[in-house]
Amino acid sequence: MRRVWSLPVNTKSDVVLVYLVAGVIPIFDELCKRVLSFVSSCYHNDSDLVRFVVKHGMDARMNSSLGHNVTICSLRYRVSVHDLCTLPLSNSFFRERGKTGLIGYC
Repeated sequence: MRRVWSLPVNTKSDVVLVYLVAGVIPIFDELCKRVLSFVSSCYHNDSDLVRFVVKHGMDARMNSSLGHNVTICSLRYRVSVHDLCTLPLSNSFFRERGKTGLIGYC
């Protein structure tokens, strides 16, 4: 079960059961969802400076931590980097796309 969810070996088994019973998305997908939610909110921010920093961070790809995180999510879900900021980020999106994406890519 730990391999399926890409959890560390020392993870307690009851944590895995909670995730299964609750029907939530895998941990890596949850982290991607949070990163993309933050990036999307900055991408659509009213401040010109915030939008400028986010757009250039995404364009820099692997040269910035923001661009690196967004690129990993883009590869995992097979969606362009800029499309990730316009798509609705529901749990069903991550469940459907996460199964076909790169498994455990970090």
